[in-house]
Amino acid sequence: MGTTIRGMAGYPGAPGSIQTLTGGEYLHGDQNQSGTWTDVAVLLSNIRYLANTKVIANQTTSQSIPNAAFAVVTGWVTALDALGEFNASTGVLTVTNAGQYWISAGCQMAPGAWAAGGTLQVAILSGSTQMFKSGVCTPTAYTTGSMLAAASGMVNCAAGATISAAIYQSSGAALSTVSGQSQSNYFMATRL
Repeated sequence: MGTTIRGMAGYPGAPGSIQTLTGGEYLHGDQNQSGTWTDVAVLLSNIRYLANTKVIANQTTSQSIPNAAFAVVTGWVTALDALGEFNASTGVLTVTNAGQYWISAGCQMAPGAWAAGGTLQVAILSGSTQMFKSGVCTPTAYTTGSMLAAASGMVNCAAGATISAAIYQSSGAALSTVSGQSQSNYFMATRL
C-alpha cells in the first residue's frame, strides 16, 4: 500500500508525520528516525482521556450539619479540576459532557454526643435526586468518637447535569465535619 504523508511531512518517516499503513494510521514520534510508530487511535484515546472530567476536592475546614436533614457539602478546596467544572464553594459539579461518571465522597464528623441509633450518611446527588447513599449507625450512645461514612458509585449524566455530595446525621443536635482531615472529607469524580 502507498504511503500518505500529512502534518510535518518533509519525507516519509519524519518525526510528527502521519502515514497510512496497512492496519490504520500511525504517528512517527522517534526523533532518532529508528522507525518507532504509535497507533493514532491510541493517541486519540489518550487525548480524550486527558480532556475528561477529573475532580479531586477536600474539605479542610468544618461545616455545621443540621440534625436529621441532608445538607450539601460546601467549602471544598480543589486539588484537581481538569475541565473547570467543579464549584468548590457550592460543592456542585456541572458536567460538560454526557456520559457515565464514577463519583466518590466521604465525610468524618467531629466528636459529639451520639444517641443510640444515631446515623451518619453520605449521599451522592444528581440534581436533588439521591442516586445512592451509604452510612453508619451507632448501636449504643457515645460521646468520645467521631463517625466516618463514604459512598461511591456510577451516575449516568446528560451534559449540564449537576452532581454533589450531601451529609445526613441524626445525633440529636447540629454537628460539624471534622476540620483539617482532608483525607476523610473528600469528593472525587471521573468521567468513564
